[in-house]
Amino acid sequence: MASLAFQYADLYLVSLLLTREEVGQYGAALRIQALVIAVPTVWGIAAMPRFARHPHQSKTELVYWSLALTASGLLIGLAGIFFSLPLISFLFGSKYRAATIILPLLGWSAAGIFASSGPVTWLTITNRQYYILLALVVADFTGLGLYLLLAGIFKWGLEGVAISRCATSWLLCCLYLAFCRSKPGRNLPD
Repeated sequence: MASLAFQYADLYLVSLLLTREEVGQYGAALRIQALVIAVPTVWGIAAMPRFARHPHQSKTELVYWSLALTASGLLIGLAGIFFSLPLISFLFGSKYRAATIILPLLGWSAAGIFASSGPVTWLTITNRQYYILLALVVADFTGLGLYLLLAGIFKWGLEGVAISRCATSWLLCCLYLAFCRSKPGRNLPD
């Protein structure tokens, strides 16, 4: 829920601080990203029961799946660079041409989300959801995430917003990976 809130916090801030046209440009690219990031979400929901039955026996398989998802995310980031213009033009028309600059940046953000899927699954099946929440709070809701977002808006406009989103998703991935190294079973106190 917290991740979803931050996902649209930048769109809300853009709508308050920038023009309607810029909101539309950013929203167009964001819609495509939302469709793309549904893949690791669905994967996590589908794979969770399988890995949860025997978490420590599934660790190797989960690492392979994580690497495959990370590679897929990086390919999506690259595809965003090469196919943003035809994709935006086809889906939204030439009026949304400015979104072609934003979409590749959001593609790299999606790559960070893909890379986070495995660590989030591991933290969940080893009963360490507290660390997922902690990473979200640190990356998204502290001054760092908000500062990046606001600095991005005022300094670079829509590109800055997309860059801040990308930085935040990769920061989350790094935090999740660091928390995966913590001791299993440590979660919120009873």
